[in-house]
Parts: sequence; structure tokens; C-alpha cells
Amino acid sequence: MSEALPSAGSTFSLPNQDLVAEAVRFTRSFQRMLTRSADNSLSYDRARVLETLHCNGPQRMGDIAAQIDLPARNLTAIADTLESEHLVRRTPHPTDRRATLLEVTDAGRSAIESALWPRLMEIDALFDVLSATEKTGLLSALKRLSEAMDHASAEAT
Repeated sequence: MSEALPSAGSTFSLPNQDLVAEAVRFTRSFQRMLTRSADNSLSYDRARVLETLHCNGPQRMGDIAAQIDLPARNLTAIADTLESEHLVRRTPHPTDRRATLLEVTDAGRSAIESALWPRLMEIDALFDVLSATEKTGLLSALKRLSEAMDHASAEAT
């Protein structure tokens, strides 16, 4: 963007100003929804870790982080919390002495049954206000925007 900024006191608008403002508003609201939980204990990221372990069995933390697109350091903090609550445990890898697996405990399975599925259903239901065509269009647009941001981020580094 080589255009000069408007002078102080003047008004200006960007071509996509309404889209940017609404995207920011949606992002903030959606993030609040994801971080809040019905029982104040199961954030979206924690729910995703439990869901991944429940569906795929014990896994290396790096593999979980890659599956749910979460930085490894964030996953470590989440795993520490889940482990302190006895929802998951770390176990040695059966064939790789250097690796550790994360697996769901009985208490974790109970949390999945009582809180995870209702939580994920609540988040999923948000999109019920959209028609099938709107969902398809939104999914396509979000993918394209994510790719554009990933590309811009890669170029900046």
C-alpha cells in the first residue's frame, strides 16, 4: 500500500472498512464464546485436546498440536492443566524412549461425556442460523482469508 495517510482531522474510508469492522466484531465475540464454558472449566482448546485424544487414542503432544493447529507451548500449558485435573496423563511411548504420549483418564472420559459433547454442540449450533449455501460460502471465504493471512505472514518472515 503506497497511498499516503489522510491528514489529521480529515475523514477517510477503506474499501473494505465494513468487512474489517464486522470481522473484528465477529472474531471478538466468537473468541469470547470459545473461551467461556458452561461449567467454567472446559475452554475450546481444552475441549479439542480431549476430543482428539478420545477419538484418536493416546498421542504425542506434537501430533496433537499439529492436528488442532495449536502452538506446542500452548498445548504444553493445556496438557499441564488437564493433567493437574486428572483428565489426562502422560505415559512413556512404547517404542520411543524419548517420546511421551498423552492419554485420557477415566475422569477425562467422564468429562468428555458430561461436558465436551454438549460444549461442542453449543458451538456448532451457532452456525445453524446460516443456510447451507451461506455455510458453504462462509467456509470458502474463511479458507481463502486464512490462506491469504498465512501467505502474508510467511512473506513477512
